[in-house]
Amino acid sequence: MTSRALFSTLKHIGTTTLAWIVAALLFSLVRLYGVEEELVYTRVAANRSIWQLILIQGLVAGTSFGIIFGLMERALKHKAFRKTSYAVIILIRLVGHLIFTLLISSLLFLISAKMSGQYEIGHVGKFILSSSFSKTAPVIIAYTAFVSILFGLIRQTDAMVGSGVLRNLIVGKYHHPKEEERIFMFLDLKSSTTYAERLGHILYSELIQDCFYDLTDALQEHEVE
Repeated sequence: MTSRALFSTLKHIGTTTLAWIVAALLFSLVRLYGVEEELVYTRVAANRSIWQLILIQGLVAGTSFGIIFGLMERALKHKAFRKTSYAVIILIRLVGHLIFTLLISSLLFLISAKMSGQYEIGHVGKFILSSSFSKTAPVIIAYTAFVSILFGLIRQTDAMVGSGVLRNLIVGKYHHPKEEERIFMFLDLKSSTTYAERLGHILYSELIQDCFYDLTDALQEHEVE
């Protein structure tokens, strides 16, 4: 991996992590507003600042989700998965999302138990198992699924309109035109008509797809718009 590719990967993970931290903090704030619902949270509130719990859970959950899902998204963009059916990609994401969400939610319960004095190191496995089947677990799964879909739609829209264009639209960059120096590259497949006649439309279509696959890594590495 080149330094530019590494920087691009770290930038992607960093952006994803920051977005998940905001989402996790929002969830913690809404979820802990009525702390009397959960005994573990009631005990925490009696001894600790509820804002301390909100910040700790939000930062831990957001950082964990951001790094894990950021790496997973990056891995699924690898050339090895480019010809994989979208149904398989969705299945991998769903399974990964379910597993990692249950693990991270268990970690959050452990943090709450530790802060409330209910934590016993000899019963960690039992505690994790019980937290995975608690009433809060499906709420966390549903929320993280919604956030994942929302982030995915934003990312897909950004990819469709062009990298960075969506961000520029949101901040209003195009409302104030200015001159910029741009480099445009036009590509043409030499003797494309000859190849099409020799290969037939199916093989020729696969050839064009392979050309795009070969170009994708270089385009992503240099953040081409």
